[in-house]
Amino acid sequence: MTTFEIVFWLQQVFIISYLCLVIGFAVRVIMQRLAPGVALAWLLVLVLLPYLGVMLYLLFGERFLGVARVQRRARLNKTYRDALPDLAMPPPVWHGCHSASASLVNLE
Repeated sequence: MTTFEIVFWLQQVFIISYLCLVIGFAVRVIMQRLAPGVALAWLLVLVLLPYLGVMLYLLFGERFLGVARVQRRARLNKTYRDALPDLAMPPPVWHGCHSASASLVNLE
């Protein structure tokens, strides 16, 4: 194997690994449902800065919530889910309302 062939195969490995990284992280950016401008900016960083863009995304792009924050969010979600049936009360019946507000009663 000549030096040219070794360089050629190394170049192919770097290109394929770069494409796999960019596609993988692009899917990750899209799946996070970021604001369109933020997502586009991260996609441009990933594509225009080979390997460095991936490192920048790993450093600044992910929002890592602490364990305590994740637990607090789960606890609050449980509280909201438990309170939801209480909020689904039937609408009040309006008897004897003023004639000027009769149309408002029908908006329910």
